[in-house]
Amino acid sequence: MTQSIYQHTLGLLFIALSVFAHADIHTNKSQALRFHAMLNTGDYSDLAEVIADNYRTILPDHKSMPTLPQRLDGLRERLTELGAVPNEVKRVVSDGDLVFVQVKYPGEKVVAGVDIYRLDETGRIVEHWPRRQAVTDDVDDPETLYAGGGNAEKPMSEEQLQRNRTIIRETFEKVWREGRAGLTLDYYAVDYKQHNPHIADGGPRIQQIIESHVKPYIEETGDLYPVEIVHIGAQGDLVFIHCNIVMLGLGRNEGVKTSSVDIMTINEEGKLAEHWDVLQMETDSLPNFKTLF
Repeated sequence: MTQSIYQHTLGLLFIALSVFAHADIHTNKSQALRFHAMLNTGDYSDLAEVIADNYRTILPDHKSMPTLPQRLDGLRERLTELGAVPNEVKRVVSDGDLVFVQVKYPGEKVVAGVDIYRLDETGRIVEHWPRRQAVTDDVDDPETLYAGGGNAEKPMSEEQLQRNRTIIRETFEKVWREGRAGLTLDYYAVDYKQHNPHIADGGPRIQQIIESHVKPYIEETGDLYPVEIVHIGAQGDLVFIHCNIVMLGLGRNEGVKTSSVDIMTINEEGKLAEHWDVLQMETDSLPNFKTLF
C-alpha cells in the first residue's frame, strides 16, 4: 500500500514538473515576443518587465562590431535613442531557458536576423546573442528567404525533442566537423529544401560540398573542420543551431570568421528536410547597427 502511494506521488510529481516546464517554455517565448513588439512600437516604458538588470549583449568576435552599452539602463538608453526598430518575427523556438527568434529587419536594405535570448529565473531576458546578415542585392524578393514550413507548436515528447537535438549535433560534428561525406544522406533528406539562394536544393548537394571541399581540407591539414557549436534549441519539428565557423577550403571567403545560425526542420524519418540560415561573416558589413541592441 505504501509503495503504491509512493509510486502514485512520483507520477503526480512528474506530471507537475512536465506542466511547469511546458509553462516555462511558453512564458519565455511570450517574453521574447513581447520584447519584439516593444521594438516595433518604440514604447519601452515596460522594458524592465522583460529585461533583467544585468542584461548583456554578446556580439560575434569580429573586428567590425560596435561596442554596445550593457545592462538594462544601457539598453534602455540605446533603444530610446534608436526609437522603433521595425521587425517581423518569422519562427520562434523555446527550449529550456533559451529562446531562438528568426527575424526579418526591413528597411532600405533588408537584414536577416536571428536573436537568441537566455532568460533568468524571473523570466526576464538576461543574455542576448544577435546574429545579422544583410540580404544581398541578387535576392529579388527577400520574403522568399523565409518561405516554407516548420511548426514549433507541433506536439513532441521530450524523447523526440532530444532525438532532434542529437540529430542536429551529430550532423555538424560527424558530417561537417569530421568530413564524413558518406554519412550525409543518413542525416539529410534527398529532397532537402534549401532557402539559402546561393546553395542548390537536395541532400546530394550537401554531400558534394563535403566530398569536394570539407573532406580534402581535413585530409590535407590533419585537422577537424573548424566548427564550434554554441547553442542548440528544439521545439516542434524545428531546430536552431548556433555555431562559430572559420571558412576554410570552401573556395570562397578563405579564413573568414563566421558566426552562423542554421534553422532546420526534421521530418518523420529523422532527417533534415528544410533549411534557413543567417551567416554573419567578419568581412561583410551591415547597412547600419540599428538592429543590434
